[in-house]
Amino acid sequence: MTFASPRNARSVYLVTYSQANLEIVPSRTDFATLVKDAFENTGGHNTLVQQWCCCREKHQDGNPHYHVAIKLNMQRRWSSVRKYIVEKYNIQVNFSDAPGNYYEAWKYCSKSDAEVITSANHPDFSRAPRTTAATSQKRAAANSKPDAPSSRKRQKAFDALDLHHVVIKNNIKTKTELLRFASKQMEEGRTDVALYVLNNTPRAVKAMQTCWEMFDVVENEKRESQSRLQILEEARKKKCVSGCDGEWKRLASQTLERNNCSKNEFRDAVKNALSKGRGKGRNILITGPANCGKAFMLKPLCDVFDAFVNPASGTFAWVRVEEAEIIFLNDFRRSERILPWQRHASFT
Repeated sequence: MTFASPRNARSVYLVTYSQANLEIVPSRTDFATLVKDAFENTGGHNTLVQQWCCCREKHQDGNPHYHVAIKLNMQRRWSSVRKYIVEKYNIQVNFSDAPGNYYEAWKYCSKSDAEVITSANHPDFSRAPRTTAATSQKRAAANSKPDAPSSRKRQKAFDALDLHHVVIKNNIKTKTELLRFASKQMEEGRTDVALYVLNNTPRAVKAMQTCWEMFDVVENEKRESQSRLQILEEARKKKCVSGCDGEWKRLASQTLERNNCSKNEFRDAVKNALSKGRGKGRNILITGPANCGKAFMLKPLCDVFDAFVNPASGTFAWVRVEEAEIIFLNDFRRSERILPWQRHASFT
């Protein structure tokens, strides 16, 4: 698919959401409404979507992707629309102006999806409009002129934005991982990433780091808007951390039973501490001999949350504690250096 240039305004676009997250965009109607909302909320009161058509297909790897053909009442650039979708829905979509008119965009969407949907005011395309043949002839004539190189679209050079999609999709976070990926791409006959890295490796590494900084900002803002219980529920849907293999729950239940502790009381205590935060009567204290499972019972929370674990023994022992989502003191020993005891009264 040919991507449109953000500098060129068009009234017809084909918008694609690859590797779609069905929890965010579960249906064709949801994606079409999302794109329509983005165009009409970034173009003032003048921009209106006249008609649209949306389909859902499967990649060869089985993952779904959406296409929506959209026709506007005026020409618009797409860069602000894409930014709006990223900020509001945290997804990346691509824009193409390859279709010569809306009929061609509709035909692309409806070619292989038996459940394709259209807007309420969508025209009947049982017969191709007359303008379709004229558009095709005009495009063929322009491409056949040897003295008009500007009429032919140049292949877009690989840039930092393309690298952003590559590193996020393939979870590339180090220079070594980037070089390994570029080398593997070369072996498969694809050279765009390798050429970008070879031409200026420091710039490519810096761009990769900036990509993750941008990604983390979005993820952090999303996380800051969630409660601890929402974060915990989201983590429950993900895969276990390495080494767990789904065994923690069974072993934790055995540990509580072996120590005559109620599973319900322990669960409610953790839930109360996470939902209301630390405070008198809400902190959890587990005592017992060595190797009896104390740290094991709460260790998963350190994998889910940004945890402040035992303070250092230096002057700034508690630095960063106010930024932590939970505080986990494991086998903590109080000392005057770490936690001085202020005696404000004498006792007899």
